[in-house]
Amino acid sequence: MLETVARVELGLETPKITLVVGEKVTQKITLRNLTPLPDLFTLSVEGIPASWCNFDRNNLNMFPNWQEAVVLEITTPPKARANRYRGQIVVAARNQPSVRARVNLELEVLAPLELSTGLYPRRAKGFKAGYALKLHNRTVVDAVVPIHLKNDNPFCIAQLPANQVSVLAGQTQLIKFKLQLKPKAPPDQASQTQDFALALQPQWQVGVGTGLLPSPELTVSGQYIPQSRWVWFKNHPRLFIVLGVLLLLVLLWSILIVPLIREGLLGIATQKASFQGAATSPLQAEQTSFNNTIQTSLNPVGALVQLHLEFTEPAQSIVINLKSWLFSADMRGKLEVVAETGDLVFKADNPQQLNSFPWFFLPPDQLVQRLNPKLKAWPAGQNQRLDKAEIEGHTLFLRLKACVSGEVACKRS
Repeated sequence: MLETVARVELGLETPKITLVVGEKVTQKITLRNLTPLPDLFTLSVEGIPASWCNFDRNNLNMFPNWQEAVVLEITTPPKARANRYRGQIVVAARNQPSVRARVNLELEVLAPLELSTGLYPRRAKGFKAGYALKLHNRTVVDAVVPIHLKNDNPFCIAQLPANQVSVLAGQTQLIKFKLQLKPKAPPDQASQTQDFALALQPQWQVGVGTGLLPSPELTVSGQYIPQSRWVWFKNHPRLFIVLGVLLLLVLLWSILIVPLIREGLLGIATQKASFQGAATSPLQAEQTSFNNTIQTSLNPVGALVQLHLEFTEPAQSIVINLKSWLFSADMRGKLEVVAETGDLVFKADNPQQLNSFPWFFLPPDQLVQRLNPKLKAWPAGQNQRLDKAEIEGHTLFLRLKACVSGEVACKRS
């Protein structure tokens, strides 16, 4: 800002200054004598406490057209009140009373830059111990806080989410991090309590274009008690034994017991199936009579589980229902004949369902696969093969056609 009164030019480097209580700043002031006479010019400050201000020179002897520079040092005392101060710098000529000049100066004095810290918990244990660092910015300016683990303890490493964090004015940040021993730390350190410290170097944005103002380094201390990653199991041996037994039972169930039950049920269900007589096209199975045959002859657990099939013509699908006093389950799928091999296969609409309860005991696709060799060999002995599976109404039709010499589908397995 520049003001000219009665041919005296007064220049100020920065008309608005932001500083913190207890901080010192300097301001460059330029003065030019535009009068035709040499004179003694005196500088003073109005509106701002005089004890804060100190010119390196209060009086300047200047010839006409002469320019001089003066440095104003402003120091706010530690107990100064945080406020906005508006004043003026005044220059006056001793021999020419009418020659005076003023320039406005504004000081924004901020409260002391304080960052409250806390570590929760201060003492923690584990293979990777978890902590929370609390930062509370009590000031009216934003802060940037670089954080790092001090080198006082060479055996620990910290997993910090970032090397620095921003804490807005009046806000609180909670930084969660983990601490552990370094992979190559001496073995004896695993049995010793580790003291550690985090170093914080707050930097404050006190004004536009002034950069970040650093404040003294802060240290937050804590303790870490290393533990083995298996300490939980060591502290709960009985639970570990129970979990081990359960895991063993699950493995035995999935690897041994379920396949054994499945093989037994598939064998019982298919060994009674036999196809005799002339194979005339089409082979057919009416829904009601087919269900009676399955329940009385092909269902190996008929006393415990009811098995029922429903043939649906529009979707050409088969709905299989298993029902007992404990559960009820449905599966939908299709019977198809593979053109190249003449094999009859069952394809579930949801293949994942075949491995779910209760279907893994007697999977329909494997049951059809077991019946397929008998069903395929029967017409093959009469020079025929399976051609197509169709549903009309509530009846399943397996259509046959004459074999062609050398056709794979007509070979007896």
